[in-house]
Amino acid sequence: MPLRRTLNATVLRCPHCRLVQYCTANGLCRRCRRILQPTPRMPTYARNIGRGIRMLRQEHGLTQSQLAASLNTRRTYISTIERGVAIPSILTIERIAAIFDLDIAGVFLLLRRMQRISDRAQIKTL
Repeated sequence: MPLRRTLNATVLRCPHCRLVQYCTANGLCRRCRRILQPTPRMPTYARNIGRGIRMLRQEHGLTQSQLAASLNTRRTYISTIERGVAIPSILTIERIAAIFDLDIAGVFLLLRRMQRISDRAQIKTL
């Protein structure tokens, strides 16, 4: 009886040709033959920072465009922060805090409180 190789069911997107595919045995893209590498996931604190900024923005009735205009940046950058794709610098967090009349410590306390709430919600679902 021949041995069966177990397949790695990891789905990857080639960064060069953008083809979505399963991980291959040789580690190369099926279309462009370049090396496939899994994209790293952003840490949970990045998502929490984004959620906190979104919450602050919505509580103050601002759109992403209005917040971006206040920060002199692009709306898409605000969107990537809120989705947890990008991690803002300390300077950006400080500028966001100033818009909402907070100090930088207040922003991080808010984020810590949100983390505790999300941890409790995860414990309840278990």
